Amino acid sequence: MNRESKTNFTRGFHAVQAAIAATKTKGSIFEMVYHRLVPHMGHNQAVCAIARRLCRSFGSFCSGRCVTKNEVPQ
Repeated sequence: MNRESKTNFTRGFHAVQAAIAATKTKGSIFEMVYHRLVPHMGHNQAVCAIARRLCRSFGSFCSGRCVTKNEVPQ
């Protein structure tokens, strides 16, 4: 096993842990999406779908493509 695959495993593990925490946060958008997906996909696949959405939103936030509530586009 090379170093890169171990890093990717750790990153995926932390993404899933963050997704589980996001689904348990009351009133979050991820909680609503999770409860919408669970009947169709089951718990594990729904958590993975939330983890993917979290990673995509975090990536777009870091690259500057998304606008926060405090910023007004000009």
